[in-house]
Amino acid sequence: MSTYALYYEFQTGGGEIIMKKKIAMLAVLVMAVIASAYSVSGTYAKYTTTSTGTDSARVAKWGINATTNVDVFKASYSEGEPSYVDVVSGDSTDVVAPGTKGSFNYQLSGTPEVNYTINVDLTGSEDNTGRIVWSLDGSEVGNLTQLQTAINTLYNGKVFAAGTASNNNHEIGWEWKFEEAEKDDDDTTLGNAEIPATVTLKVTVTATQSEAEPNADSIN
Repeated sequence: MSTYALYYEFQTGGGEIIMKKKIAMLAVLVMAVIASAYSVSGTYAKYTTTSTGTDSARVAKWGINATTNVDVFKASYSEGEPSYVDVVSGDSTDVVAPGTKGSFNYQLSGTPEVNYTINVDLTGSEDNTGRIVWSLDGSEVGNLTQLQTAINTLYNGKVFAAGTASNNNHEIGWEWKFEEAEKDDDDTTLGNAEIPATVTLKVTVTATQSEAEPNADSIN
C-alpha cells in the first residue's frame, strides 16, 4: 500500500472518531438545555388557582321509644269495697267475669330530629263476649271499634315537627259491668258455655319518619 493510501485511511478513520465525539457532546448539551428550561419553567412565574373545601355530618337522631306492655287481664281479681267481687281462675289462665276490670298505659318517649307520625293500631284485638266496655284515659268509649276511633283522633292527620318531644302516655281500660240486670241471662250463658268466649287486646304503636310538611308541634 502506498504512503498516500495509508495517510488517507488514517485521516478518514480519525475524522469519524472526532465526529462521533462532537455528536455525543452536542447531545449532552441539548439535554442540559432541555433540563434547564424545564427547571426554569417550574420555578418562575406561572398562573395557578387552588380551592379546597370540606364538610362533615352526623346521622340525625331518631330516639323514639315505645312501650306496650299489655297486661290488662288477670287470673284473679279482688275488687274490694264497695262491690267485693272476687274471681279466681281454676287453672291459672287469665279470665274475665261480670264486675271485673283492668287497664294499662302505652307510652312513647324521645325527641327525634326529623318529622314523624304516630299510629296506634288495635288490629288483632277482639271481644267475643260482647260485654266489655272500653275506655281511653278514664272516659268510656264503647266497643273496640269505638276505642280505635277515639285513639285515632289523637294522631290521625298529624305530622309532628322535628324536635317535637314524643312523650306520650295514654291509658286503655276495660270493664265488664256488674249491675246490669237485663244482661244477667246473657252473662250466665257466657259463663256456662262449653267453649268459653275470649277477649284479646293487641296494641301496636308505630312512629314513622315523615317527609310531609309538619302541622303539629305538640302531642296530646
